[in-house]
Amino acid sequence: SSGYRLPPADISKIVDAPPTPALSFSPHRDKILFLKRRALPPLSELARPEEKLAGIRIDSHYNARSRMSFYTGIGIHKLMDDDTLGPEIEVSGFPEGAKINFVS
Repeated sequence: SSGYRLPPADISKIVDAPPTPALSFSPHRDKILFLKRRALPPLSELARPEEKLAGIRIDSHYNARSRMSFYTGIGIHKLMDDDTLGPEIEVSGFPEGAKINFVS
């Protein structure tokens, strides 16, 4: 048969698994931000029209660079005295589907 074939389920799980979060430490190094991101962009996002300006691809719908990476959630962990992580405090209140960026 011809056409698009799906890989075995084990391969799909690996490809679709969320990547390891980016980490950002507080100035006193007593708290850690876990910046969560998605594995891969959906094909619908990759297929969006782009404007090109001086080598930069722009998504005119969002007035931003196209294919720009972003975070999907933020968790805060306290670093305990025994060097383990305390329970995660999930940062909430973002609009549905928010694309979080430039976190420091």
